[in-house]
Amino acid sequence: GAISFGYSSNMTLTANGTAEKPILFTFQTSGTWIGLRFYSRVQSSSLLNYCTVEYAGTYSTAAIEFRGTKININNCTIRNSKTTGIYSDTDQFGFVTFNNNTISNNGSHALILKALPCFLKDRESEFAWAGLKA
Repeated sequence: GAISFGYSSNMTLTANGTAEKPILFTFQTSGTWIGLRFYSRVQSSSLLNYCTVEYAGTYSTAAIEFRGTKININNCTIRNSKTTGIYSDTDQFGFVTFNNNTISNNGSHALILKALPCFLKDRESEFAWAGLKA
């Protein structure tokens, strides 16, 4: 199963570990437990700080998923998921803050983030990202 937050009622999660004693969300092997799910009723002041999420996710789910919300994730490690480390269907990428995190050793993707549509207002503007121009 998954550990779900904010599905049916408003709530704030504060998981505040330390560098010496991080909070560990784990299971013995990848693909066995679904992971952490954050739904639209999770408050944006929610925090994962010095947390490790490992061996989560299945063939169709990420270790951490955001569904219509965003939170603070800092100093965390997301590793050894079956497919994807973090998935977000939220326009602002599921993060209020996202600093000093390590996402590694996941089956296919570190992050899958919802892309925002981009509309050009005039032909004279130039947009560059990752060395590509539009």
